[in-house]
Amino acid sequence: MYFGCCSVSGEHHGIYLGRVHVYVKNLIAPNKILNLHCKSKDNDLGLHKLAYRQNQTWSFKVNFMGSTLFWCGMVWQDDRGHWVQGSFIIYKYTRDYGKCDGICVWDVQKNGLYFLNPETKNPPELLAGHWKQML
Repeated sequence: MYFGCCSVSGEHHGIYLGRVHVYVKNLIAPNKILNLHCKSKDNDLGLHKLAYRQNQTWSFKVNFMGSTLFWCGMVWQDDRGHWVQGSFIIYKYTRDYGKCDGICVWDVQKNGLYFLNPETKNPPELLAGHWKQML
């Protein structure tokens, strides 16, 4: 459901109130476990341990104010045994509602987090290319 209108240019003016589906997939490397903990202001989705090629998925309705925001903390161990971490905004209404079309797909890779839009078939878009190493 969508409330609002569109201008002649196709720009959206209003709030998308349909269901949004988010997928976060571990593509780091075979035998690499991704520890994923996602939450919003109102929902804590808990810690999930994702094997290679496994994904965590959830869905939600955008709030009426258009301020829906989910973020995820991610931790995994590199080939040298060092822990690598990152914290990323996974869904932000003002950034993503025009890109996701109700489906947001994120691939977690060794060199960063990539956004995919399965509808457009565009190449993946790098969101963040820097992981922090913990000692």
